[in-house]
Amino acid sequence: MVLLLAIAFLGYATADVQYSDSFARNVMYPLSAAAYSDQPQQCLSRLFPNSTASWLYGGRISRYFSDAFSHIWGAGMAEDFFFLQKQYPEYEVWITGHSLGGSLASLAASFLVGSHIAEPSKVKLVTFGQPRTGNSNFSETHNNQAFYKEDMRPDNYKICEGGYFSLP
Repeated sequence: MVLLLAIAFLGYATADVQYSDSFARNVMYPLSAAAYSDQPQQCLSRLFPNSTASWLYGGRISRYFSDAFSHIWGAGMAEDFFFLQKQYPEYEVWITGHSLGGSLASLAASFLVGSHIAEPSKVKLVTFGQPRTGNSNFSETHNNQAFYKEDMRPDNYKICEGGYFSLP
């Protein structure tokens, strides 16, 4: 699985921006071709062989998300989590995020449950606009982790419109 982000900046063009024929030929053109192939994943995997990382708890995930989660966890989140978990052992762990944050939230929930740091019954995960974080093996393993069991029923989803909560 390859995470591809195209970002367009509107603003001033500067003389520092230069066209790179190598980038166009070796990255952008193959990406365009892969989009229209019968098997884009094979093409992308061949072009970008180091774009995924093995996830300890099943499957492969985007290296970008793997590196981001590892960095955040090691840069203080682990210490904060263990401190709060010790101070409030009866509390549930609510994890949420949007877009990139949704993928990181998903990895955090999987990590906490998979490494037995938090009880599965105490972990609640809700993401919004989460991009595809891993391959089908990751997805299957993730969906089988206990924090998904009975919580994800359509009648549990709440919608806020005009300041009032309602069921869809």
